[in-house]
Amino acid sequence: MFDRLTHFEDERLQADYSYDALGRRLTKYSKAHYEERREAGPHWNRAERVKRNRELQCGFTLYEWDGDTMAWESKIADKDGFGARTTHYVYEPGSFVPVAQAVRDDAMLLHDQPEYGDYYRRDEDPLWLPPPPAPAINSLAWYQCDHLGTPQELTDEHSEIAWGAVKEVIRKASDGRVELRNPIRFQGQYHDHDIS
Repeated sequence: MFDRLTHFEDERLQADYSYDALGRRLTKYSKAHYEERREAGPHWNRAERVKRNRELQCGFTLYEWDGDTMAWESKIADKDGFGARTTHYVYEPGSFVPVAQAVRDDAMLLHDQPEYGDYYRRDEDPLWLPPPPAPAINSLAWYQCDHLGTPQELTDEHSEIAWGAVKEVIRKASDGRVELRNPIRFQGQYHDHDIS
């Protein structure tokens, strides 16, 4: 479909992708390759598989779009409740130039499909109800772009460089701050760490 990558596999992991009719990525599901050791018990093998998936940041990710720009991506927590993260992206109006990134250490909550009986009731439809309060964000970062709109740096709320394009400088969050990542490269281009 539109020459989009739907499956990737190497010695580390495998990833499957789905897209909408316009070719925008909707989901990614990745899992690490792990060869079970028969001499080890099932609990040990499960723990090692989970550890390997976490090392490679594998799991299920959902993407949402605002026109042709990615509005947010949300990684769903694994079975142990680890790894949930939602990143919102803000762009200059009418462009692909990123301005800000807001991160929350939780997955995006989607509306449940209500059970309708014989008839539709508007007062039971979650889309007609008042919206829930917006959840708090854990971190806000600002993009520093060049004259072409390509991100060069990502600075956190303390004006410290959290990501840099020159040497892929990534500061580890050792002081309790959220670790910031930048998947946006050239305008409209998304870097997927699984296939690099």
